Amino acid sequence: MHIDKFWHSSKGSYRNFKPQKTNNATWLLPLALQAIPAIFLFLGVFFCNESPRWLARNDDWEQAAAVISRLTKSVFPTVLLYDCWWSWSLPRDHPYVQMELEEMREQLENEVSGPN
Repeated sequence: MHIDKFWHSSKGSYRNFKPQKTNNATWLLPLALQAIPAIFLFLGVFFCNESPRWLARNDDWEQAAAVISRLTKSVFPTVLLYDCWWSWSLPRDHPYVQMELEEMREQLENEVSGPN
């Protein structure tokens, strides 16, 4: 059967199309399922740290060092040598944390001075 015959016959005509009966569940269920990840994302924002770069830009270097210290637990698995077993973050005076802070200082100074 050719496609043009199908559309022009009485059985396949768009005039014979009858929509199914719908209720509110046909649009409420997909909307609710799409809202679930958005709800988790919204609630998860409250548990996120501030960006160390944002803190440094606002001249809060102590808090920036604390955030970098907490974030380095996945970078250095041998952190047990530096800190207690229940605290898996590097100390704020660790050379890696200080190196990150110094790089941020340099970049922020370059941003302020502009391209010269």
